[in-house]
Amino acid sequence: INVIKMHALESLVSDFISLLRRKEINVFKKLSYVRGIMNSFPMFHTRLTTTLTILTYVLLGNFITSKKVFVLTSYLNILQASVATYFPEGISQMSEFFVSIKRIEEYLLSDEKSKEEGTYKPQIIKSSNDNLFTNLIPHIKMVDVCAKWDSTQSENVLDGINMYLIPGKVYLLTGAVGAGKTAVFQAILGEIIITSGVIDIEGEISYTSQEPWIFPGSVRQNILFGSVFEKSKYNKVLRACALDMDLESLPLGDLTEIGGKGGIALSTGQKARINLARSVYKEASIYLLDDPLSAVDLNVGIFLYRHCIKGLLKDNVVILISHQLQYVDNDDNVILLENGKVKFQGPKWELEDLHLGFTKNSDSNVQNEQKNYPQERAESIKSSTSTMDRGNVGLSKNKNKNNLSLYQSYLKSGYGRCMLFVTIIMFTLPQVFGSFGDFWLSFWVNLEENHYFLNSTIKYDGGIPKPSRELCIIIFGSLVAATALASFIRSLIYYCACMKASLNLHDQMFKSVTRATINFFNETSAGSILTRFSKDFGIIDEQLPSALHDFLQISLMAVGIIVVVPTTDPWLLIPSAIAFFIFYLLRIIYISTSNNLRSLEGSTRSPIITHLTATLQGLITVRSSKVEKILTKEFDGHQDIHSSTWYVYLAINRGFALWLDLICVLYNAVITLIFVYIDKSASGANVGLAITQANGLTGILQWGVRQSAEVDNNMVSVKRILDYTNLEQEPPLRSTAGVQVLAGWPQRGSIEFTNVSIRYGIHGPWVLKNINVSISPCQKVGIVGRTGAGKTSLIAALFRLADIEGMIKIDGVDTSLLGLHDFRSKITVITQEPFLFSGPLRKSLDPYDIYPDERLWAALEEVQLKEFVKDLTGGLNTQITEGGSNVSVGQRQLICLARAILNENKIVVLDESTSNIDYKTEALIQKTLKTKFSDCTVLTIAHRILTVMDSDLIIVMDSGTIVEMGHPLILLQNDEGFLYKLTEGNKELAEKMFNMAKKNYEENLVPMHDCTS
Repeated sequence: INVIKMHALESLVSDFISLLRRKEINVFKKLSYVRGIMNSFPMFHTRLTTTLTILTYVLLGNFITSKKVFVLTSYLNILQASVATYFPEGISQMSEFFVSIKRIEEYLLSDEKSKEEGTYKPQIIKSSNDNLFTNLIPHIKMVDVCAKWDSTQSENVLDGINMYLIPGKVYLLTGAVGAGKTAVFQAILGEIIITSGVIDIEGEISYTSQEPWIFPGSVRQNILFGSVFEKSKYNKVLRACALDMDLESLPLGDLTEIGGKGGIALSTGQKARINLARSVYKEASIYLLDDPLSAVDLNVGIFLYRHCIKGLLKDNVVILISHQLQYVDNDDNVILLENGKVKFQGPKWELEDLHLGFTKNSDSNVQNEQKNYPQERAESIKSSTSTMDRGNVGLSKNKNKNNLSLYQSYLKSGYGRCMLFVTIIMFTLPQVFGSFGDFWLSFWVNLEENHYFLNSTIKYDGGIPKPSRELCIIIFGSLVAATALASFIRSLIYYCACMKASLNLHDQMFKSVTRATINFFNETSAGSILTRFSKDFGIIDEQLPSALHDFLQISLMAVGIIVVVPTTDPWLLIPSAIAFFIFYLLRIIYISTSNNLRSLEGSTRSPIITHLTATLQGLITVRSSKVEKILTKEFDGHQDIHSSTWYVYLAINRGFALWLDLICVLYNAVITLIFVYIDKSASGANVGLAITQANGLTGILQWGVRQSAEVDNNMVSVKRILDYTNLEQEPPLRSTAGVQVLAGWPQRGSIEFTNVSIRYGIHGPWVLKNINVSISPCQKVGIVGRTGAGKTSLIAALFRLADIEGMIKIDGVDTSLLGLHDFRSKITVITQEPFLFSGPLRKSLDPYDIYPDERLWAALEEVQLKEFVKDLTGGLNTQITEGGSNVSVGQRQLICLARAILNENKIVVLDESTSNIDYKTEALIQKTLKTKFSDCTVLTIAHRILTVMDSDLIIVMDSGTIVEMGHPLILLQNDEGFLYKLTEGNKELAEKMFNMAKKNYEENLVPMHDCTS
């Protein structure tokens, strides 16, 4: 979300999501219309069948009596539930069942990772003299290994890999972007397809993923990960992974919850070190470390390499993927990959002699073991504890308490006043027609019986004069037809309005969420937000319309019955009133219990989703750690608890239905007894009408009450969504009419911070404190400092991502007076995690479709990706998968750089954008920045200090303040200065930094040059 806000993409993303949502709603509309027609059947199905039967009976020359008509009606009412409700619902449920089963079947039939180790298990290898021996020394041996990510790929990602790795050495696996480094690890772990060759492994493997994986739980649980707790070993691992000081700053030490809802926020570096500690703590002899040093500062990286990788793990087989050769000693082994092949394998000094370009930009070869590692972000940790879950923003504490305003808000979302009036009329008309038809049938039966008894001694020759009988048939048939037609029209109008309400609520909520302040995202887990968009909208799309439709329809049917029954005998008002009072009491009891159970069911379902999501995110780590059984057992436990809750909920429903049916049976018995003992003079037609109408309650009333409870439960989702439509919002996207900004602003790119302080949340601590700095046009500014010093917060202040005090001016214009889009779109940002859209590649380059293809190709050529994209099957239309996973991290970063070139903004921000890419790619980015952005103001946040030593201005930050600022050459001349202290006494690094700063100073003569002159 930060990336979307900084790129000013809220409107674009909202429009894209809105388009997808409309396509989804169109499918739901068709389904809803079918459901609407099916839900209309109970209203007229029995009446239509009765009409056709009676009409046929009369046209055959017979006359009707109450005995025949109301016995027929009673049996048809019994059939109604099965034929009009259960049968079509069963067909619908079966079709959905088969779709679900088919999807499950497709998944179960997909390729699986073999449970048998196969070629990955320790093998018996023939020696040169053909004697068999078993090599029990831990090792990895790869012989002519070729592999591909999946069977659909035409080319191998690994091509003829040969290596033999033994304990006691650190092997640095390096290479350019897309060289196949991660693929080597995946091949060793058996996660990709081996097309040829042999991998011989002896020893237990421990794996550290490139992207830190943290699951919901305590720090200790994340590190132990199923292993037995040994205090001395545990403390050694914490010390070696530079975590001990972090844990002292946490509120509960290593028992502090992290990840998921209620867990504190951690920096990327802290996550990386916990991820590394998990791997180190595991008892293994082979350690695969996928670039764990890229997310930490130089000095922390040095400490980890010395004390952890070459300390605790010194007697094991250690393979480290990294682009940062400064950590490696000259006698350490380096394996250089290029296009899936091993180009070089040997000690580092031999690689340097070959001048292959991979060691030119390394900060330094560290000669002396570092005795101390820098204190980590204590201030940041204290800040993050304030973001512990305080009852997620936007969540309703009284979520089961629905009121009239909630229903009004829902209705307003889908209905205008005119549409609401029409819908009310259309819900009333079918019941009016139906009840009047029932009354007319009773009237007609009375006419027929009176004529029969008056002429009982005379041969029946047609009975009532034909015009009178024809009139009865026409009126009765017309009423039934009107009932059916009104029911169909009502359902179509109703479901159309419900889909409109769902669409409008989704648009309102999505826009509200994307426009919410960053504080909301700090305090609310992603799972909670996604639950609104998935589960809650699933309920509003499918369950709520049907439940509300049934409830309204059955309520009107019950009202119709309560009106019709007393017309036959006023005494029936007494049992009717008593029955409905009992129904009301039972409903109160049921809804209270049902709501609590539904709430409990939701609470027990959440751990299932959280557990499954976390497991899938760290699936390779889970497999390599061989804890599948442990996690499966945990999942089964969560599932059992949820199933138990769901079973109780279903049992409550059935028990409630049984009690309602029992009350209905007693109600029918009382009505019958009234006619037997009190109103003995009632006509057969009136008795039949009263009993059949009362009988109808038995089938529908318990369903109606259950549906009313379902509506109450479903309205909780509406409330949760409405809560998210009223989130605290950022300032307007567009400037007000009174604010005038010159066309082409900013033309120079000057930036001025005046007394700027920021904090995340109104009660949060200040993470930036009284920042004052003036940046001249076209200056190249490096922002450095230890982890948690406030570097990223300074950029957040520039983009107004947090609560700001003070003033920030760009080209003399106070940005607080501008709309967010008006100034954010004028700043280009390239973040540490490259952001690509899912969809065509051109969408990631040019989100708004502004530029012609020639400009896109030119930008790709600037970043040396033109040939790569041309070779892709779709070229610019190549589909980028979610998160850009089908291109390497370096290629993603270069695509982002191409997008920055297209934007042509005067201010460019680089937020640690080169921390996890190889040196060749970094060199390309640095070259592009110097050539294409020479006339731009560039702000660079860097872990690797050497990369910003050619800047015109260095800003050194610590604990949210600027502690030092100036040209790097001047700052480095002060041995007591903060910039010099960041070298931790590394004289070689300091010398390199000094030489680079001096070169830049001499080339520019005046460091703070003005490119606008």
